[in-house]
Amino acid sequence: MSFGIRLGDISDLHTVVEQCDVELTQSKTGKSIRITVDDCLACSGCITSAESILLETQSSDILIEKMKEEEKLFVSISPQSVFSIATHLAMEPRDAYLHIVKLFQTLHQDVSFSDLSTEQLISQRLFLMHYDKVYEPGKPLISSYCPGWVCYVEKFHPGTLDLLVPQVSPLIIAGILSKKNNSNAYHVSIQCCHDRKLEAIRPELRRQGKNMVDMVLTTTELISLIDKTQKMPIREYVRENDVSDMTEEWNVAYGNSGGFSDLVYQYLEGDATVEWSETSKSDDFSVKRDGEACVVKAYGFQALINALLALDSNQLKGLKVIEASACPHGCLNGGGQALMYNISNLHRMIDDYKSQELPFESILSKSVLDIIIENDLEDLSHTTFEKREESKQTISANDW
Repeated sequence: MSFGIRLGDISDLHTVVEQCDVELTQSKTGKSIRITVDDCLACSGCITSAESILLETQSSDILIEKMKEEEKLFVSISPQSVFSIATHLAMEPRDAYLHIVKLFQTLHQDVSFSDLSTEQLISQRLFLMHYDKVYEPGKPLISSYCPGWVCYVEKFHPGTLDLLVPQVSPLIIAGILSKKNNSNAYHVSIQCCHDRKLEAIRPELRRQGKNMVDMVLTTTELISLIDKTQKMPIREYVRENDVSDMTEEWNVAYGNSGGFSDLVYQYLEGDATVEWSETSKSDDFSVKRDGEACVVKAYGFQALINALLALDSNQLKGLKVIEASACPHGCLNGGGQALMYNISNLHRMIDDYKSQELPFESILSKSVLDIIIENDLEDLSHTTFEKREESKQTISANDW
């Protein structure tokens, strides 16, 4: 006997709500109110629409200036961004990755790269290690892969914080490894959403007082960087640059939004085929085997809220893991992705991603465990979460 859990009828908090939790008023002097990224915590929807606040500190214009100052550049490139550009330009994902590599090679004389596949494997292996240590019935693990989701839980569902896996994302793992090899390397990451910018400056993710990521650009900001530095739109840039002779390796990590529900399911059930049921308006899935174990995918804020409500009411019997993503359809549909594709193209992109993923067995390989041990990543990847106060009062410019 098996069943699927339905988490709709739902809508999604993917745009700025009409009224912020923190109301801002102009000062008597008439000066504009300025908010830093450290002030920007989760509110009802704004955490996935924070571009206007973040442009001052993490933008293509700032990066152009930074590349003139920094001696060593390290660029991590999320597979979600690669697939977004590939879909945007109707090209092979590997070619899209190589074009990003070539761009930064022309912009900086000393640059190294990561496709984040190894870091993702490390993240998933650490997740399984944590699962083996702490899971007990009635206390499922909730992934902390999505920074927008983490901010939301910290502010609105602090009672659930003890279920969040206290583990940094592949983005931060890439920073830990790159800074260990060269502490002065300036780490730029191309990511699918603006919330990764918030993640990059979280105090809890600093190591030895330093941020592990110095700059995050979204996929759309990368496209803007090409336009500004190459003086041509991305389509023309791709046409004029040949990448056929490039030999850089590129792999696709298992799971486009962390992969933790599939991961635990296969870990527990061997090579069982994972079958998902899809609800309306968002991708919310559950799997159960033989009436004993259940894992859930919940993508989009309303789906996540409904999952938490079901958890609180003990409707999810045998639940092991909730894989959480703030964006409907997961990270491939992040708020910073290229927008020139429709929903059918998005589904095709998700299918293409699955077809090129590294196999599940890669996560359990000795080489991944060796990297974890050699770099003390079980300790260095540990993080903490804390309750964020929800502010309702009106704040004037003089308060900032």
